[in-house]
Amino acid sequence: MIRREVPDRTPPGRLFARPASPTPTGIALALLGLALLVPAVLRWQGALVPIIAWGFPFVYLLSLRRIRDRPPLGSVAVAALVGAVLGSGWALPTGQAVADSQDVALGGEHPLPGLADGGWAAGVPVGGALLLMVPALAAWLRARSARDSFDDNIIGAAIGGAGAVVFTAAATLVRLAPQLATGVVAEDRPVSVLLVQAGVQGLLLPVTAAAVGSLAGAALWSGRFGVIAVSVSAAVVLFAAVGVMERSPLPQLAQLAGHLVIAVAAVLVLRWGVRATATAAGPEAAQRVAPSAGTVGTVAAVAIGLAALGVVGVVAAAVATPAAPLIVCPPDCGTPPIGEPVESRPRYVSADGRFSVQYPGPGTAYQVALEPDGVEARFTGGDTGLLQFLGLEARGRTAERIVHHLVAEVYPNAQLHYRIPNALVGYQPGYGAVFDDYPQDASSSAVRLRIIVLAAVRDDYALVAAAVGPNREFTREDGNGIPTGANLQLALDMGKYVNSFRWLD
Repeated sequence: MIRREVPDRTPPGRLFARPASPTPTGIALALLGLALLVPAVLRWQGALVPIIAWGFPFVYLLSLRRIRDRPPLGSVAVAALVGAVLGSGWALPTGQAVADSQDVALGGEHPLPGLADGGWAAGVPVGGALLLMVPALAAWLRARSARDSFDDNIIGAAIGGAGAVVFTAAATLVRLAPQLATGVVAEDRPVSVLLVQAGVQGLLLPVTAAAVGSLAGAALWSGRFGVIAVSVSAAVVLFAAVGVMERSPLPQLAQLAGHLVIAVAAVLVLRWGVRATATAAGPEAAQRVAPSAGTVGTVAAVAIGLAALGVVGVVAAAVATPAAPLIVCPPDCGTPPIGEPVESRPRYVSADGRFSVQYPGPGTAYQVALEPDGVEARFTGGDTGLLQFLGLEARGRTAERIVHHLVAEVYPNAQLHYRIPNALVGYQPGYGAVFDDYPQDASSSAVRLRIIVLAAVRDDYALVAAAVGPNREFTREDGNGIPTGANLQLALDMGKYVNSFRWLD
């Protein structure tokens, strides 16, 4: 096959080279979108997770061969290796820590409760943004030692983008790996959650990362250190916006739109940066010449690669998912519940004198905060989580309205799982419900939050008990022996405190 050179009419600052002929890269991106859409709609999370993590990086790295003066393989390898190590190393400690901070108290007055209760987690994306520029620096140092050319900002942008997308892919795979252990098919996870996850972590976040990494690479290779300062500042601002948005109680579509705005802003900053550094390489830097590669071959490579990622994910999910236990009763009927020993616990009295409630005392695995309107007890053992007991004015609302309002205020994307029959708070008939929430936080490990809220109203005053923590499926060996759909470790400890509520009017 005769390869001919055609002028690349790509405006400076695009993430992908675009030849004059029909763009295989555009078709490849369309295939990526389809590969993200179909498994999400069908809830095939086993196939979806690896495509989210590595789909965009695969397309990006494949597009590098369309540049005439291809980046030195050694520099690309260094950037990719450093990106993979830093990405996985950053995600391992921060992913679970951010996931543990997702349990936010209900009924707070702070306009952004996620920032009030776990504001430090909003800084995790900023740290990641600074780290994803390190691969470009490592490749630049390697190129200096190898005495490669430093007058080409396009080459630098390509190498910096490669390191950034590999960093993001490695971090995303580490954070989403626990999701594979919940099954090949996500039967309980809403399709809307998977679609937003695919759009944010599979497309928009990698685009933002690639733009930031490319800007850093272009600045380093051109020697424009003023642009380096701008690239660092832009990375901090863009990813700080990501952190604040993901910690805010926003609907999923609003989060998706916010990530789209941030990705567009990142690409615009990249366009400015590449134009600003182009003069260092001469006017010809703006018009590269790329070899015309076969469209069929490129598209086939992308299709095969995405299919392979999906197959690997399905196999990994099938292996990682534990087999469902087989119970034959009788004789294997579990153990009977054991009565709780009588304990003396401290008792809290509200500032308005309307109610009292017992709470975990010293020596327990709780960090207790006594507020004027109630108690917050953060569980530091096991699965972690948050217990909350509070009182508030009902203002004519029913217990059901209060429960749903409190949950929607902090967890707007939570979905009702089931209602608790015959719910009692302080032996007063009320309303109780169990919710599921799947936080769309790209800095967090995959987590399914279980939210249990009970409320009762008496004399226009409501008492509320809530527990929030990671979902855990109870089995014969894991639980108290009583069949329940609560699937929350804190639920085992919640009942005795709910029954200790006293109305003091």
